Amino acid sequence: MADTTVEKLATEVGKSVERLIEQFSQAGIKKGQADKVTEAEKQQLLDYLKKQHGGENAPTKMTLQRKTVSTLSVAGNGGQSKDVKVEVRKTRTFVKRDANEATLKAEEEAKAEAEALYTEAQADLKRTTELKSSGALSNQQIQRYITAAQSAKARLEAAKARLKTQELRLAQSLVL
Repeated sequence: MADTTVEKLATEVGKSVERLIEQFSQAGIKKGQADKVTEAEKQQLLDYLKKQHGGENAPTKMTLQRKTVSTLSVAGNGGQSKDVKVEVRKTRTFVKRDANEATLKAEEEAKAEAEALYTEAQADLKRTTELKSSGALSNQQIQRYITAAQSAKARLEAAKARLKTQELRLAQSLVL
């Protein structure tokens, strides 16, 4: 491991030596210009700077708003031109895809689980309808299987809708 001084580190990261010493002191590390910097101290400084600049809890969504004003010359009455000011406002939202992609994956898994439950409920319902004529099950038990199949179908439809919504959000998002 090469010996790194504060001065050498400052030139590597493109900061002034004074600024780097100030950042070290803010991170709780006392350093001078000629002092050596260990890997642990570098990591401690990096962790401090990440925390200060929102590296861990960075926003997942950013909205930019822009307003432009332009002037148009329009022909008026009597051959005179008239100046009209036009103001255009644009809003653009940027979303980090990682958050949306993770949500999309979770929705896909939820849909797959709902499909499995629906298939199982349909199989149970089919068996109960076959046993209905034999009298092995009561009407109440048969009704429970019917209700379970209907609930599983509703959960499957809801999971499909959530997945479709998330796919649309992902398609409309832009990468930062």
